[in-house]
Amino acid sequence: MNLYRVNRNTFYLLLAFMIALSTLAFGFPGLSGKALGAGTFSVSGTKIVDRNGAEFVVKGVNVNGEYWPWTRNTANDAGLIVDNWKFNTIRVNMYPRLAYNGVAKTQDISAIVNAYTAKGAIVIIENHDVTGRYPEASPVTEGSDRYPSLSEMVTWWKDMAVRFKDNDRVWFNPMNEPGIGTYSLADSVNKWYSTNDTLIGAIRSVAPSNIIVVDDHDYGQGNGFVNGASSNDSAIVSKGTQLKSKYTNLVFSVHMYEKWTSGETRFNNYVNTIRTKGLPIIVGEYGVGNNADVSVVDSMFAVAVPNNVGRIAWAWTGDDIFDLTTGTTQGGGYEINSTTSPTNLSWFGDKTWKDNRGTLSVPLYTWVAPLDNGDFEGGLRNWNNWSGSSDDTSLKYAGYHSLKIASGSAGGAGQFAVLKKNKTYKLTARGKHSATASTATALGIKWTVGGVETNYPLNFTSSSWDYKEVTFTTPNSEMGDMILYIWKADSGVQFNADNITLTEQ
Repeated sequence: MNLYRVNRNTFYLLLAFMIALSTLAFGFPGLSGKALGAGTFSVSGTKIVDRNGAEFVVKGVNVNGEYWPWTRNTANDAGLIVDNWKFNTIRVNMYPRLAYNGVAKTQDISAIVNAYTAKGAIVIIENHDVTGRYPEASPVTEGSDRYPSLSEMVTWWKDMAVRFKDNDRVWFNPMNEPGIGTYSLADSVNKWYSTNDTLIGAIRSVAPSNIIVVDDHDYGQGNGFVNGASSNDSAIVSKGTQLKSKYTNLVFSVHMYEKWTSGETRFNNYVNTIRTKGLPIIVGEYGVGNNADVSVVDSMFAVAVPNNVGRIAWAWTGDDIFDLTTGTTQGGGYEINSTTSPTNLSWFGDKTWKDNRGTLSVPLYTWVAPLDNGDFEGGLRNWNNWSGSSDDTSLKYAGYHSLKIASGSAGGAGQFAVLKKNKTYKLTARGKHSATASTATALGIKWTVGGVETNYPLNFTSSSWDYKEVTFTTPNSEMGDMILYIWKADSGVQFNADNITLTEQ
């Protein structure tokens, strides 16, 4: 219910008193909460500006929204998020399609908007439904998953836009991490443009001025900009100016994860390329869930802080591996042991806490090991199970654990490595099959530069513990997709790996 309309006369009688309370802002749906005569949040060139025309640098965190699988109440945490952590923005994660899977609506978006805009914060509403793909002409069903059609997303977004069109502190983020799916980079760029054009057009038909945040393609990462401005790595670089020519108040967003490992130079080039086109850019997601992510966040802060690139941490509740606190039940930001000087922050949480207060010194120059948990004494920590991999405590070369890739099918595992340019490294490993393999199991390191892959494999076939090593030198340029991999092609044998090391020489 819009209390401004119901109690219009009362509103004017109390207006003078309300203005005197300078920290009070209105958070009712459809009500902007700004003082009479004030401006609105908007885009000016490459900058976001606040109601007074000053540059606004987003410092935010991703939070639970409606039909989201994590259930901690977001509205109730407004004090912790805004007053204690000093975030000025929340990005509300919404999964409308999960309603088809019986996920309960545990949050109320109007209550969230009210709670945060009343504190002067920005609320970005985003839709997670087509992460890694695009909506098609008809709904797509894959197993128990149902993905909405483009027209269904149009309907959903028009409803959101109608509800919050008069509140300039509410921004809209039409698609979380769209593309690529079955699309090539080139085809994805065109699909990114046409789909955003439709969704933005629908929003603008009822909400002409709210800021709209547009994620890059390739799961929001713009392929780590590994091939530069002349490629289709970034849909923002390729098609952003076309969207800007049709719509005002657009902000573009990149999500920074594994494809941005050791990517400071690439990220700096990415930001400069986008800003040269007259477009504003923010980081819609960043976080630390593994070894390589430290390198990513280190690079992000090195560019974002001095250049006023807004950034939004993933995520508040700690329900996955991206933890703001350590030694706590969930790793959530709400689990701090002090609201003024917490001592239980993770590396990621500590840097975010300081960044929000303007006390983060950059560049960080954080040392990151090229490889984490190569002896598997941490189980499968930091390793991605691609297929058939598990922690083995019965068969190992040394210590108490090894990695096992089961027989019965091909399979493997890997992790993102952290390599410096123009450096020499040595990769060593122990490996053993249950019987002599007909096709070698490859354990190696690879990366790409300019779309060209370089690969240094160690090939194992023996049924006894075998030792292999390779020494290599990285190129004098930033690399993308740096992966340490293990792949067993012979389905008839089991393979165990242990004591993997990757060291700078």
